[in-house]
Amino acid sequence: LEVWDLNQTEAAQLFGVSRQALNKWLAQGVPADRADAVADIAAATDLLVRHLKRDRISAVVRRDIAALGGRTMVELVAAGETRLLLAMCREMFDFGSVQSL
Repeated sequence: LEVWDLNQTEAAQLFGVSRQALNKWLAQGVPADRADAVADIAAATDLLVRHLKRDRISAVVRRDIAALGGRTMVELVAAGETRLLLAMCREMFDFGSVQSL
């Protein structure tokens, strides 16, 4: 929440749950049916933190991405496309595939 600069209400909306349900997740753990999605987001966030200045991440996750039809990373999460989010972040930071000039 902190890295993406989301408050609990915004995060709850992304997952389609109430703020109270999100509070329960934070206190008791994520339900099994949401664990994969949260793991994808956590892995993508780890990549963002590793490769970007932390104070820039909230802007990056809200920026339209042409390759995604103008959608943002936040919109990917809201659409339940967390696997695509993680794949996109992995590709974005796959420096081994960059060809030298």
